[in-house]
Amino acid sequence: MKLHPMLMFKGNASAALEHYTNAIPAAKVTDKRTREDGTIESANLLFGQNQLLMIDSPIDQPFDFTPSFSLFVFFEDQVSLDLAYERLSKEGQVMMNLGAYDFAKRYGWVSDKFGVSWQLCQPRHDS
Repeated sequence: MKLHPMLMFKGNASAALEHYTNAIPAAKVTDKRTREDGTIESANLLFGQNQLLMIDSPIDQPFDFTPSFSLFVFFEDQVSLDLAYERLSKEGQVMMNLGAYDFAKRYGWVSDKFGVSWQLCQPRHDS
């Protein structure tokens, strides 16, 4: 049994895939299938061993993303975290400023331009 988080978009999953692969250096797209109208039937966004399923809803849904659910990404290096924070927060909203916190060496929380919530963390290895 496997758990695959899924993000459902409203016709802009392809733009989101491009944005995420540019924002997060280790991310890559696999198994992308499109419909005749160009929307994403399904695609996988890989972060190392982690997989995020992304689709465009074929039905107009009356809801969107909420920050109460977020993608929590652990980074080993500050450069990759800072780059992801900069790119994901552009045209989005900062929920918590990037910086050092008691619980993390470096951490920032953003809602990107698509409304997806990202918590980006470089953990403290000394605690």
